[in-house]
Amino acid sequence: MSLGKCDAPTTQAADRAAAVVVLGMHRSGTSALSRSLSFFGFRQAASLLPAQADNPKGFWEARPVVRLNNRILRSVGSGWSDPAPWRVEGRSLAESRDFVAERLTEMWSAPARAALRSAYGTARSVVIKDPRICLLAPLWSAALSESYDAHFVFIHRNPVEVARSLNCRNGMDEARAARLWLRYALGALAAGPSVALASVLSYDELLRDPAAALSALVADIGREGTIAGKRLKELREFVSPSDRHHTAAPSELNEAGFLSPPVRETYDLLLRWRALTADARAEALAAIMAAYDAREMQDAPPALSPGLFGPPHEQSPTA
Repeated sequence: MSLGKCDAPTTQAADRAAAVVVLGMHRSGTSALSRSLSFFGFRQAASLLPAQADNPKGFWEARPVVRLNNRILRSVGSGWSDPAPWRVEGRSLAESRDFVAERLTEMWSAPARAALRSAYGTARSVVIKDPRICLLAPLWSAALSESYDAHFVFIHRNPVEVARSLNCRNGMDEARAARLWLRYALGALAAGPSVALASVLSYDELLRDPAAALSALVADIGREGTIAGKRLKELREFVSPSDRHHTAAPSELNEAGFLSPPVRETYDLLLRWRALTADARAEALAAIMAAYDAREMQDAPPALSPGLFGPPHEQSPTA
């Protein structure tokens, strides 16, 4: 099987460049989904992170995008594995989310646009994947809007499985991993209207029938595309159930003591996402966010000084 950066497109290019942005928590199938979209004509970045032992088929993440996201997170004293929400001095968590999103967008949109140009050049249909975008979604929405019609898609996986995977790979405590799963999920789901999700699917669906799952996703973003023959065979070889090393029965969602009620409620919302109206989704999400904020405030996340959100250092976003 070829693992080239781009397969011949089978979708018809739109008048404006298109970007599919794969959102999801680490260890949730984002890599498999990112690569799979290449079979439908969405170009990968010119420079990708290399495969590693924990992801031998590749991460399918643009090196300039990942580097910039790590810089941004470090600039506010955070990182990919930090489960605590950002809280700014003198503001509630809800107010802090709005403040941080606005200020980071002001500070980092230009470097983000430069990272996109470095990664994708003038390609007309691209796929962008880095789980950290869940934490910075408004910023990337603004950066993409200059040159792309962005379609945000979200892939989710049972939080028990994710927690076990992170415990195995990183030695992360399962309760911390579940809390991190929730931060990423809510970061994507509650990012605001500029990050409206075009499609939501589960890792289970992708593994069960990758061609059907991808065809449905492509239809959700208003494109047409099918694959057959050799390309279909390669897709099914790439997305393999054998790559799944941690499984959890549905009953374990209730039995796992390290899952908080907001984690269970968010996962239930994701499972029911397609069946719900937009109003029902918004109502359920608002209730979850209220419970999440109340719970997180009990742990008193460290307050960030507004002074942290000054101009970024003058250096290349790919440095």
